Amino acid sequence: MDFQAAVTDEIALLNAGKPLEAFDRYFDDDGVMLVNDETFGTGKAECRAKQETFIFEASSIIGNITHCAVDVEDEICVFRNRTTFVDETGQPKEMDGLHWQRWSNGKIVEERYYRGEAMEQKLAEGILDESDAVNASPLDDLSPHAKTEATALRAAVVAALAELVDGEHIEIAPDATDLVADELVVAGLEAHNPRHALKTLRLALIHSDNVEEVYAADHTLETAFRKALGG
Repeated sequence: MDFQAAVTDEIALLNAGKPLEAFDRYFDDDGVMLVNDETFGTGKAECRAKQETFIFEASSIIGNITHCAVDVEDEICVFRNRTTFVDETGQPKEMDGLHWQRWSNGKIVEERYYRGEAMEQKLAEGILDESDAVNASPLDDLSPHAKTEATALRAAVVAALAELVDGEHIEIAPDATDLVADELVVAGLEAHNPRHALKTLRLALIHSDNVEEVYAADHTLETAFRKALGG
């Protein structure tokens, strides 16, 4: 996988709420991390250990990376990360920071994370002025309150999708399950009542561009969602 493709895949994993998967796949064994230009960790094991406790405490992770600047020649990428971590009580916490990464041979060998005033300074200097838009999760535009409500619904939607796929009732495009789940959650949050929610989820599923085939009848689809929602 070339540099550009690797960065694209990393961003997709982060936007799917899978930061550890992205780290494990692309961080170099001897890589270093810095926060506001001060050493955070040296080596993959130490850097992972310092992040995983916080990540494991989250009951839901809603990735939000919308722009990324890439220097293909020097293998440098920069992106802003505004991912929301929802704890077990349903309280969301947005982590707003800027990542600067230097890659080599398909791995991140140096990552600098900027937050607060240090991030604002980098942005003011134009570090993302040449960035490109990234296809992010449709949950990005939700308010913090709506994101909290979305947590339980998303868990139910993911369970229903898994049951429908396992039962060969639907086919979802490769690696698109998280995106389909996000699409359904956004639709489901607009439902007026539980009965309307079932219809809304079914229609969103049928009309999703990331769902390749729907073999089941409407009743089967709604039954899967009803079961997952505890109805």
